[in-house]
Amino acid sequence: MVCMYKIIWLDGASGVGKTTVANFLTNELMENGLKVDNVDSDYYYQEKYLSNPKIDQSKIKSPWADECFLKYFKGQLVLFCEKDDILVVQMVLTDDKCRKILLESLGEKVVIKHIILNASKQTIKDRIKERAAKGVDQRQSLERLSWNMAYLNKYYKEDTWINTEEKSAENVADEIFNMIDKSRLQK
Repeated sequence: MVCMYKIIWLDGASGVGKTTVANFLTNELMENGLKVDNVDSDYYYQEKYLSNPKIDQSKIKSPWADECFLKYFKGQLVLFCEKDDILVVQMVLTDDKCRKILLESLGEKVVIKHIILNASKQTIKDRIKERAAKGVDQRQSLERLSWNMAYLNKYYKEDTWINTEEKSAENVADEIFNMIDKSRLQK
């Protein structure tokens, strides 16, 4: 029996293009008759988790190091997994808690295709600065860039890597779509 992908997890340093690629990939999968949910961890962190008045925001670190958020987000993903849809998830997994709570424990329950998007450090810095110019605070992304890249290289060498250098997000999504074994996608 062929195990079906339930989650296509787009990983990579902040600024590499995970969200933009996820949007194109989701559309491409849907255009090919698949039921897909695009799950943006930033949305769940900012709009759902931090908006909860019971959350003590003075103790918040960051999504990838906040164990309470990671458990909350895992619960949301488990609920999505109960549907027949394929999930396209974008979140940087550069903390041991994050890797263990999300990728490893979910991977025991469902099949995950883990894809790391990569580009040169300078390209990612330039992309982060472009977002900052649009009014989005990117200090933390710049501060953690070297750490994120080193962590990804250390823990995910065997996973699928895609270089986004000088490629449009649409081309990267096409590359992912073309490399995925379609027999492992549930219609």
